[in-house]
Amino acid sequence: MDCRRVRERIGELIDGALTEEEVRALNAHFLECNECRKIYEEEKGVWGLLGEYSPLEPSPDFVRDVMARVKAKEMSMRRVLHRVLVAVSA
Repeated sequence: MDCRRVRERIGELIDGALTEEEVRALNAHFLECNECRKIYEEEKGVWGLLGEYSPLEPSPDFVRDVMARVKAKEMSMRRVLHRVLVAVSA
């Protein structure tokens, strides 16, 4: 298996989504390729650290606040567009 293909499959290996045969093929590659093994170990470490954190819960007003910002931005863009149209039509 070539390095490009191995690196594409590292996430699946970490997730446990590969067949035993695919796992053996990747592990065999890691025995021969220090660079791919290093990348695998680093990614596995990152995912391990991420697994230690609890998911964040948004505040009760999160959706309302985000939508208010979206609406304010939309209104601002409408004002700019209106000014451009007025200037172009003058």
